[in-house]
Amino acid sequence: MNINGGKFVPPVVNINNPPPLPINKLPPFPINNNPLPPLPNQQYNDIQNQQFPNYQFGNQQQPDESQYKLIEEQLDKLERIVHVDLKGAVPRVEYFKDFFKMLKDFGATGILLEYEDVFPFKGRLAEAVNGQPYTLQDISFIKAQAAANGLYIIPLVQTYGHLEWILKVKSFSHLRDHSEYPQVITQCLEESYEVIFDMLDQVIEQHQDSLYFHVGLDEVYYKLMHANCTQAPFQGDFTKA
Repeated sequence: MNINGGKFVPPVVNINNPPPLPINKLPPFPINNNPLPPLPNQQYNDIQNQQFPNYQFGNQQQPDESQYKLIEEQLDKLERIVHVDLKGAVPRVEYFKDFFKMLKDFGATGILLEYEDVFPFKGRLAEAVNGQPYTLQDISFIKAQAAANGLYIIPLVQTYGHLEWILKVKSFSHLRDHSEYPQVITQCLEESYEVIFDMLDQVIEQHQDSLYFHVGLDEVYYKLMHANCTQAPFQGDFTKA
């Protein structure tokens, strides 16, 4: 950024020698028999090769029509799963009728459904439930709309990180791995496993017809911070945590 007398001066671009495009702006594969995209010109390749010496641009052979067709056939065999995260602003249950139809029209084959605090948990977990959760009848409706559009549901339950929805509640805050942050549940208290398996059991009960179940374990940015973890036998080996 150039500053001249306190004013921003835009950079000068030579239109006869434009800067290289980002890699992610290269022409995409053709879809629905669109014309084949041209390869980047040699000047573009030379500039990119200077910036990225470990990758030689422009040395790939131009795919022909049959190769593109093969690529499209392989892509058609892939599952297209849409992650539907329901925490926060909870949509009305009637919305799923049009929503799932739209996803199907866009080519989706399944739904990764994450409830968090909008699932109608019972027992102790009910204390952490959203003020306007879905009912069991709502869940049946959601499942029916997915089936009507040929979409299968993969329930998702977070079991390690992403547990703010329950660890922010005072009666569960002692299960935090770090007392100041509600993201991660500690693995060093037996009570943590009781809570986790209770969540899993209740969601599985409502999705017994699902072929797959996603157990969330990502984005654990810290570990073994709880006071009970000081004597943990796996303290130095996270692969056993």
